[in-house]
Formats: sequence, structure tokens, C-alpha cells
Amino acid sequence: MKIYIGLNGEGLGHYSRAVAIYEEAIKQGHEALMATYGTAYQKAVSENVKVIEVLQEIVMAGQGGNFVLGKTILASLGFPRRFYKAYQQEKKIIKNYDVVVSDCRIATIFAAHRLHKPVFLVCNQTTTPKIPIKKNNDWFGYLKKKIKARLIEWSMTFACMIQYHWADEIMIGDFKPPHTITQPLISQRPSVVERTSIVGPLNRLVNGYEKKSWEDLGFKNNKPKIFMTIGGQGFRMGMVPKLLTVVKKLDANVLFSHFSVTKESFEGNLLMRPFSKEIYSYMATADLIVVPAGHSGIMELLIMGIPGILMPDGGQPEQISNSIQFQKLGFGEYVIHEEMDLLESKIKNVLSNLSVYKNRFDGLNQLAQTTDHGPKNALKKITEMYKEHYLK
Repeated sequence: MKIYIGLNGEGLGHYSRAVAIYEEAIKQGHEALMATYGTAYQKAVSENVKVIEVLQEIVMAGQGGNFVLGKTILASLGFPRRFYKAYQQEKKIIKNYDVVVSDCRIATIFAAHRLHKPVFLVCNQTTTPKIPIKKNNDWFGYLKKKIKARLIEWSMTFACMIQYHWADEIMIGDFKPPHTITQPLISQRPSVVERTSIVGPLNRLVNGYEKKSWEDLGFKNNKPKIFMTIGGQGFRMGMVPKLLTVVKKLDANVLFSHFSVTKESFEGNLLMRPFSKEIYSYMATADLIVVPAGHSGIMELLIMGIPGILMPDGGQPEQISNSIQFQKLGFGEYVIHEEMDLLESKIKNVLSNLSVYKNRFDGLNQLAQTTDHGPKNALKKITEMYKEHYLK
């Protein structure tokens, strides 16, 4: 079976899901090809994944850690032309493949649909909830925020709809109920529900991971260990000064790792280190992880069984929903950008209740390796569709 996997190259969340499916396909003796761009393409090349570079469709834009719809619209004005070119590019390649997987890449799913190839949509939402807006005495400011929020909700819901409209099946890479982070983001439309499956976390970590001592990093005391990162989106760089200001106030060891860090440096309780695959070994032995509220990053915390504090991108309804559900299920807390001054107190609160939080993770790692093994469950569905389509 030849599997084509096209994915959105914005950040690394889509890549972490797609590469888990890719590696499982190779392990089971199938041929697979990934198609992406940007950070995801560079990551795939560095890991010797069979990958081709395709044209970018949508540009996600923001400022200071906030997703900004206006900037995204301006950056995506060329979408129709880029989409058509990307569609034509991928259509020529997809015709030689048996099954297609699209991780939120519209050109991929449309090309597969037009070629009558069986196609899966991998995503973490099929609808968009309302963004909560706090009322205050500034009625004009409240109205402005409300209009902006509704525009974001509409645009993201529309983006979901045009993709699942062309999909034969939809796979959500999350833990099955009652531990599902994306539950509020799954559409209850009958036509969507009947095609949607929660397959388990789509992440390499479900196959096991190495654990390394922080003493190897130079931390020689017994203080709490906190791992921090801001993920793959460039517009989050504005968060770094705020995070480092909080770090200096903490009585804890902190490892901050990101692609923007080019040289390792140690200052007081803070180690700055370039991001690499090895970093996961130190994440696995942290007491607390502070990360953006992207779905893939949350899955890593749950698989490792480590409480977290999420920092949702401002104005991003999916991440806000993830954060609310994460806290509701008792896996940690979250802090929005307008209230970053609360981060220090939230960190202290989670650290003072580690035993309570860690009890919430009992059994999740075992589920990820058995019934909720996302890559195996995804390959099973892909194989079943292949047989149904070609071997009737």
C-alpha cells in the first residue's frame, strides 16, 4: 500500500501527528511519502523522512504571542492562487498513491477527492466554540472584542467545514473519553459524527521514550524541575521576555528550549538550550511543563504524565478550548496572555499540589500504548479503507 501524507507546515503540531502515522506505515511494511513546507519540511529532512516540499497555502500570523485574524487575512490574500498551484502540484503526485492522509492541508484533501482516492482528514477540531469575552465598563471595547471573536470563530469553522466535506473519514488524535481534550471541538452534526473516530494520541511517544537526569544538564540540587518552550510559531517570540522575567523569581530549576535558542547558556536557575529530539528525555523527568496550548503539545504531557500550565495563543479559540478542558479534567492550569502576571502564582500552585495532579494521570500512559495507540489505530483504519476501496 502506498500512502501519501500531506500536512500543514505551520508550527510542528501537525508534523508530530503526521510523522507518527508515517513511521507506523513504514514499520508495517508500507510505502509512505510526506508532503509539506516550512518548519515541518525542515524537520522531516533533518530526520531522514521521505518528504517533498510543496507550496504553502495559508499563512498564520500574529504578534507578541497572539493570533491576529487581520494579519492572517492580509498574509493569506494570495490564497486562491497559491491553493490552485498547490492543488495542481499535489494532484500530479497523488495519482500514483493508493490512500491519502491530510493533516489540515486543503490542497491535499481536495486533490485526493478530485482523483477519487480514499482520503482521511487528521485534525483536532471539526467545529469552533465561542471565545469567552469578559464584560466590563468599556462597552465599545467589549463590542469590538466580541465582533473580532465571532469573525475568528466563523473563519475557523468554515476552514474546518471545507475540509471535512471532502473527507471519507476523520481521525482525531486524542485520548478516548473521558480523557478527551478536544471533546468540545467535535461537531455534533450527524454527517460529521458518523465519519469521525477518536483513535488515540498520534505521537511518537506512545512507543516509549528515554528519561534523562537533570543532573546531566548541570542542575545539582533537589529543587523542582520546570521545562518551558513556546512551540513552533514565530509570533510567540514576544512571550520570551515575560517568561524569563518569571523564571528569575522562581525557586526552581528551569530548562527553556526553543528553535530560536542557538547556543546553550546557563544563568542562575535557568538553562537555555537549542531544541532537539533529545529534549524530550529531559521533559520526561520534569515536575512541571509550561507550554502553548497546541493539541500535540498537550498530548505529550498526558502521555508522559506530567502536569502542565498552558499558554493559549491570544484570540485562538481552539487553544482556549483546549486550555479550559485541560484544567477541567484536572491535568493542570492555564494562563491567558492578558494575565501573564499570574503565571508565577499558577506555577507555585501546581508545584505545591504535584501529588494530587499526578494521580490524575494514572493509566494514561498504558492506554496510549494499548487501546489508545493512535498510530496503530490510524493504520488499521487506513488499511481497512484501502481494502474496501481496491479489493471489493
